[in-house]
Amino acid sequence: MTAVLLVRILLRLVASVPVVLTTLPFLRTNLWWVRLCDFPRLQVAGLALALLLAAFSLRGRMEPVDQLLAGLLTVAMLIEAWFIFPFTPLARKTVPDAAYPAPERTLRVVAANVLMENRAAAALLAILSERDPDIVLLAEPDAWWIEQCRPLEASPRFTVLQPQSNTYGMALYSRFELIAPEVLFRVEPGVPSIRAGVRLSNGTLIELHGVHPRPPGIDPSGEDERQSSAPRDAELILVASEIAERGVPAVVVGGFNDVAWSHTTRLFQRLGRLLDTRAGRGLFNTFHAQHPVMRYPPDHVFHTGHFTVAGLERLPGFGSDHFPMFAALVFQPEAATPPCGTPDPEGDDRQEAEQAIRQAAAEKVGR
Repeated sequence: MTAVLLVRILLRLVASVPVVLTTLPFLRTNLWWVRLCDFPRLQVAGLALALLLAAFSLRGRMEPVDQLLAGLLTVAMLIEAWFIFPFTPLARKTVPDAAYPAPERTLRVVAANVLMENRAAAALLAILSERDPDIVLLAEPDAWWIEQCRPLEASPRFTVLQPQSNTYGMALYSRFELIAPEVLFRVEPGVPSIRAGVRLSNGTLIELHGVHPRPPGIDPSGEDERQSSAPRDAELILVASEIAERGVPAVVVGGFNDVAWSHTTRLFQRLGRLLDTRAGRGLFNTFHAQHPVMRYPPDHVFHTGHFTVAGLERLPGFGSDHFPMFAALVFQPEAATPPCGTPDPEGDDRQEAEQAIRQAAAEKVGR
């Protein structure tokens, strides 16, 4: 085998990677390694473009199989761009900008995954001191983090503290009064979420949900790895269904361990009739903070159609593998009607949701 032939075969194998990674997410399966292919759409599009440019430079020597691969790469790149485009500043904003962000109607939120073993609490507190948010939601705090974050309980703060040593602790700090706050274990015993009413300065009562479901296929202890995304999907579906049933103004923040354009996240939006602050404003890739090339947007701020947006920003890093997210939402239902309305359930969405919940329950019993 000549060196030229070997290089050609190698290039063909590499060219097939973006095609496969683009195709796999269309499979309706909960297998974790398939669902993981939802994440790197930007990176896959970049790889496909680079390979296409390389192919065009050699087009005079392309064989029929190479021409076929070039065509498939073009299709893959266009598909990836179709998924990514709504989350770029070139697209229309799903949620209107706040024309008059009145302070008494505004909710300023910071969501931060602290990375439990990270010990740069002072850096996080400095960021929060500068931003001075009304709500802080921390994911992954253990007892050490709760102790270090005592300053957040001052001036005054309402709190919901659930430190855990399994990387799924949560902590909520609020300047506004919290009504009937609860720590809920909707799907898995060691994976909490938080639900609380929040009374804004003008007296408006909204509902806040803090979530951080466990990602499939990953477990730091190595003792409970799972092959299915069903538990994660079921938790998001349960939150969305609850919001739809209650019919009150609601905000959902936290790390979904899923990206904005995935099938599961879009199903979550439709079931809860929720809007994504990110759409039309930017990707705001928050993970992985230490690897610029491999970054995705798994940290989210969703809400019902009662709010406009006064600000959305990825904050500086502080030693965690996630950047914090900041959002300023204005309760302004008279001006918050999005251009295309709020999403509604489609077709077999409800049947799919029920199936995901049943599968998650079955996997829980099987462990």
